[in-house]
Amino acid sequence: MKRSFDIITSLFSLIIMLPFYIIVKVFYSLSSHRRAEKDEYVGKNGDTLTIPRYEGRASVILSFWYVMTLVLRGAMSIVGPRLRSVEYVDAMSQICEDYVDILRVSPGIIAESSFYLPSDNTSRRSDIMENDLRYIRCRTFFLDLVIFFDAVIFFITNRLSWNTTAYTSE
Repeated sequence: MKRSFDIITSLFSLIIMLPFYIIVKVFYSLSSHRRAEKDEYVGKNGDTLTIPRYEGRASVILSFWYVMTLVLRGAMSIVGPRLRSVEYVDAMSQICEDYVDILRVSPGIIAESSFYLPSDNTSRRSDIMENDLRYIRCRTFFLDLVIFFDAVIFFITNRLSWNTTAYTSE
């Protein structure tokens, strides 16, 4: 069910974004004489995902397009634990042996911890890790839908509809 949701959502997004992607890609290619830099992240089962980092206003559309193609190929998911850099995963794996459990699932574009916790602030890393581990232990398709729609509402209104951690409490 989750994989079907990922395929349908990514295909829909790619079809909607296609005209914008073509226009932005052409203008970016014509105006930028350097290639996009690439960042390495850790995906499911520790596989390395290389994602280009674009500059300027084109970055949102081009990056979104690339990530959606990763979802379509199955390397990422719409909802899942946060995508992490290789350095971050190495550091967290030394701190917590349970961290490898996070690598058993596909990283998500939308992560529950993205709403409630700041990004890679060092003092909050353990909170982020615990949130991701709780998501993995309690994940269901219903929880993914709640997180997905909460993200949609958040991006439209910049407010959360409800706290999804209530659904994942142990």
